[in-house]
Amino acid sequence: MSSVVCIERCSNYHYPRVYQAVKNVVDALGGMNRFIKPGQKVLLKPNFLSGLPPERAANTHPAVVKAVIELAQEAGGRVSIGDSPALSSALTVARKSGNLKVAREMGVPVINFENSVEAQVPKGKIFRKIEVAREAIEAEVVINLPKIKTHDLLPLTLAVKNIFGCVVGRGKARWHVQAGHDVSYFARMLVELYALVNPALNIMDGIVGMEGNGPRNGDPRQIGLILASPDAVALDRVVQEILGLRREDLITTVIGGEIELGESELSRIECRGERIEEVKIDGFKIPIRTQQKQILGKTLRWLLKDSFTYRPVIDHRTCSRCGIYLEACPLNIVSYKPDVSTQEGKEKLVHIDYQRCIHCFCCQENCTEGAITARQGWLASVLSSLRIS
Repeated sequence: MSSVVCIERCSNYHYPRVYQAVKNVVDALGGMNRFIKPGQKVLLKPNFLSGLPPERAANTHPAVVKAVIELAQEAGGRVSIGDSPALSSALTVARKSGNLKVAREMGVPVINFENSVEAQVPKGKIFRKIEVAREAIEAEVVINLPKIKTHDLLPLTLAVKNIFGCVVGRGKARWHVQAGHDVSYFARMLVELYALVNPALNIMDGIVGMEGNGPRNGDPRQIGLILASPDAVALDRVVQEILGLRREDLITTVIGGEIELGESELSRIECRGERIEEVKIDGFKIPIRTQQKQILGKTLRWLLKDSFTYRPVIDHRTCSRCGIYLEACPLNIVSYKPDVSTQEGKEKLVHIDYQRCIHCFCCQENCTEGAITARQGWLASVLSSLRIS
């Protein structure tokens, strides 16, 4: 039987329209009562990245969260909202993004994931156990509420990637260290983490997404859609197609299909509601650094990594020297150094130790000013000009 993805147009965040759009996609899957039984503990996992207002499109919009709360409560669920932002708390992000106000209106607690448990990965291919937030394991129903956004490592953060927020706090840094050496290893962890948490339903906020320098400092992009599916891999694959990306452009989709977590072949996905061809987006901008194919051996790529790969570059004119990237870097290789171009070198600039940099782009993801971007190495530039992929 094919996986089902439901697509509904929704042009703005006016609550009555959002509620109806969310209800329509859930009803097309059989209704919220299919996923929630009266009295069950229901955990909503939104994308709570950073304490930014809704118009910045960095977090799941409060209107979408409210609609899901309302539907879950109508089904008799005991609802809570939880996440673990890398450098903040779920409460702080919820307050600044407008979600805390919604949660209080609906009588729903916002939980900051703080305690991890080591849980067995069902049918894990690489990982037997992964440390994950206790609340995610103890919930009887998890509903995943991702946002359509770009990401400099993958290059999209969608339904599968959103569950990474169930890794508590600085535990994410350890995975990013490994990702700097092997993105496919990181992606496989994301897929198997998703299998472990096993959300019953995924509802995607695609009304206004983010393109460009995501997942924090990109540009809001009108997409005008709410999407839903029990199958996160199929949902991500449909979103890729809408945005003009191929299946192989998102490694979590490829791996998810390979390990049969979900359906990654478009021909085997049933779309209900709108047709993909009718809602496609032209010119969606992905980050400058997309996934690099294995065109060189690992040893050679390590030797040439500064010329072959993208690396984070700081615009010192924009940088406010807030210091958040010092905490964000999992290897602690970002520091302040005197600017020798100024008199007596009194002014200090941010310095990245590129010899040790693993190109995880945690600094770029958490920069509050959008002062960090990706710059292409000279060899990568030459290969791109020759269209070698």
